[in-house]
Amino acid sequence: MTADQPDTPIYGLLYITERPVNPETIPQADSRRFDQLNGLDPGSAPPPSFTFGPGAADPYGWGAVAGQAGAIDIAALNPAISQPNPNLGCEGYHTAAPSLSFELALPLPYLRIFFLADTPGADAVLVVRMPDGAWYCGDDSFGTLNPTINVLGNPTSGIVQVWIGSWAPGGTIPGILYLTRGAADPLDPNRPPPITGLSRFGSRPNVIPTPTPKTAPTALPTIPPTGAMVAEPTATPVALVIGGATTYGAISLAPGFDPPAHGAIMAGGGPIDAAALGPECARFIAAQPDYRLDWAGGSDPSDLLRLFFVAEAGADTALLIFTPGGAWRCSDDAHGTIHPSVDLMGAAGGAYYVWVGAPAADAPAPGTLYITADAALTPASVE
Repeated sequence: MTADQPDTPIYGLLYITERPVNPETIPQADSRRFDQLNGLDPGSAPPPSFTFGPGAADPYGWGAVAGQAGAIDIAALNPAISQPNPNLGCEGYHTAAPSLSFELALPLPYLRIFFLADTPGADAVLVVRMPDGAWYCGDDSFGTLNPTINVLGNPTSGIVQVWIGSWAPGGTIPGILYLTRGAADPLDPNRPPPITGLSRFGSRPNVIPTPTPKTAPTALPTIPPTGAMVAEPTATPVALVIGGATTYGAISLAPGFDPPAHGAIMAGGGPIDAAALGPECARFIAAQPDYRLDWAGGSDPSDLLRLFFVAEAGADTALLIFTPGGAWRCSDDAHGTIHPSVDLMGAAGGAYYVWVGAPAADAPAPGTLYITADAALTPASVE
């Protein structure tokens, strides 16, 4: 695929199908963006009802909402949009104030928003205003009366405002608003996104990646740790593999990386008791690292690099990091949660080896390792 202008990204969807469809017949293949939509009042939005970001379910359904057929006739107030584009969904009746708002934690190259009415035959319409001020409309989609909007190339995080109205005047339409980065739609609202392994946007795949074969451990010399998070090790060294193959992969990042958060799915734990490294490290880990961060360095001393792990099913895990300088950094509970988090300020360049410790030797702890430079992103914000 090529663009007609240099250095100009073009966002869109690549479809692969065995069905006799084309770009004109794919339902909701095109959701146009508009710079202005008359009649609606973004300034009267209610507080955000939820946050959609790393760790959120996908698809995510919000059922505490009902479409309201207000006095605002979108088509009549926006003839420059509705008359030449009658199939783009900028029609129906809305209230001036949004039905709800939510916080989008990260910019996403693709986001689908759709509304599924509780009552068969109810004809809802949808309007969305993204954090960058762009407007989108949606009406009937996928052979149903339920509206869908595809947002492509969203450049910013922030507050998303949503209006749910009715194609006909009068009445309310209760239902569920869905968000997905996958292919869920009104006909199959619970279809999981086709994402496995490392996800740049924190999606949780349905399976844990298959670990690479274990290598024979070598004795780790006793290294005095630095930082208040780790106590002085005892005389008993822990047999770990430093510099060996990782079980769940690696990633290379540099200061200012975009998007400002990365998520890696893994299952922490193993047969080795790491208590010898200090009380904050006291969990069971594998011999070889679970993950490796190759950090380019060059950080300002005040720059934050945060690594934290959020376990599924509420497991009380620990995070152990071996830094390029030969120091151990460990964490148990952090940010008011039972999840571990390590902050590295002005992190030096090099390889950071990461282990996730489980509460018991025979009970792996699946979850997501997050790497971020955003101080607002914590275990509490993605639980």
